Amino acid sequence: MSKDYSEIAYKHTRFFVEECGERIAGTTPMNKAAEHAVEVFRSLGMKYIQHHFQVPVCRTEKSVVELISNKQITPLPHTNVCFCTDTPEGGLTAEAVLIHSDVKKMGVIGEIYPISDKCIKTDIKGKIVVIERSVLMDYPDIDTYKVLEKYKPAAVIFTTDESQQGIPYVYSNFEYREAQYMLPSFIMNKNDVNKLFSQNDKVILHVELKTQVQKKRKHQYDRCDRGYRQAR
Repeated sequence: MSKDYSEIAYKHTRFFVEECGERIAGTTPMNKAAEHAVEVFRSLGMKYIQHHFQVPVCRTEKSVVELISNKQITPLPHTNVCFCTDTPEGGLTAEAVLIHSDVKKMGVIGEIYPISDKCIKTDIKGKIVVIERSVLMDYPDIDTYKVLEKYKPAAVIFTTDESQQGIPYVYSNFEYREAQYMLPSFIMNKNDVNKLFSQNDKVILHVELKTQVQKKRKHQYDRCDRGYRQAR
């Protein structure tokens, strides 16, 4: 990449990251990023088509994961899974149980860590299940929720994989938010989880989640100059 192109790429990337921030479909930061893209189209003399449509947006009002130990409460770094179900009012406190999942290759999709019956080797009814697996994939988790349903856990925490730094935001399918098998769900870094279980004989967690799902207007611009069409 030439210096000129690299400087342009850096300029736009910096705008998206620093000026817009987290760009979730239907939110103001995402629309701001889209407007920036179309301004670039205009400055280069490109033609475009504008689309408007509704998308579901999950807004987190409260998300809590805390370690309860020796009458002390320690907040734990986490994110919540967007479009999962909420906890009961006031949250829930329960023992956390670590489960190791299977590892399978699924062609070009990459590695997915499904939960099967053989992964569950202890009673998890009413407990918080901590599943050691990658959270890079979202929709396969629906199958995990279906497997967990008959064991009746209270909530689920997924870990990142070893290569991930920080804690990503993960999305479940919003169409299944009200499904009977859906659970309040959170994400924690794998290193934090390893430390949590290595330093505590019994892990008691308090989790609380309150979210709101609304339909928001999304702007999309398609470049269409010279017979070329590319979704932005």
